[in-house]
Amino acid sequence: MTISMVFVTGWACPGNRIESIIKPVKDRTSVDITVLDPNLIPTHNQPVVDPESTSPYAYKLNEQIRDITGRVIVVGWSMGGMIAQEHAACFPDTVDGLILIGSTPRFCRTDDFPCGKPGSLVRGMITGLSVAPRITMSRFFREVSHPLKLKRDKLQEYVEQTMLYDSGNLKSGLNYLLSADLRGLISEIDIPVLLIHGENDSIISYEASKWLDSHLIDSRLISYSKSGHDLPLQNPVDLSVDIAGFMNEIE
Repeated sequence: MTISMVFVTGWACPGNRIESIIKPVKDRTSVDITVLDPNLIPTHNQPVVDPESTSPYAYKLNEQIRDITGRVIVVGWSMGGMIAQEHAACFPDTVDGLILIGSTPRFCRTDDFPCGKPGSLVRGMITGLSVAPRITMSRFFREVSHPLKLKRDKLQEYVEQTMLYDSGNLKSGLNYLLSADLRGLISEIDIPVLLIHGENDSIISYEASKWLDSHLIDSRLISYSKSGHDLPLQNPVDLSVDIAGFMNEIE
């Protein structure tokens, strides 16, 4: 039986940012790989994610998977991992395994989930996209790249790529990060899950993946001790080896 991989990128992350791991994974496996960029999904700048309904991101992922024959593994990075979790819980018979890279069941902090980011930070970014988008994105990509320091030309490249997105779509993604809480859905995910996280991640705490590992039915956690959030840039070889190994186990 054929096996396919759908890679869901993170917020403000175009598909070309993961090319460093796509080819090595293809070289190590026989899988077909497609990419879903949630930043291209028109969501009409929805202000709030309704906890009782499925997000447009999960619906779009399901549409893409419906066209695939054979077994399917979904790989989600950051916000893409949240979308992958939501989809697996809401459409349980469509996915055979998950790989969650630097992800979380909830992005924003609450009293019972202290490892999230302050909601005020996300709301500030929403405002920043309107009044100072390049400054806002520069700050974001510096945090994404921690503990490495991006060279000025590479930082500018990332920022200008982001400027090509519809700002309403970017704000919708931030609203998703602000509101989505998938903790109540985790018990519905009854497939193998590989969790990969950098221990120096300053966007999504490593503690979030530890939380997922302790609540998922069938999971395994791999940590990279010297890495941050941008694992496709910082650890492309190790990441591709770990992804390919999981894919071959499923196959």
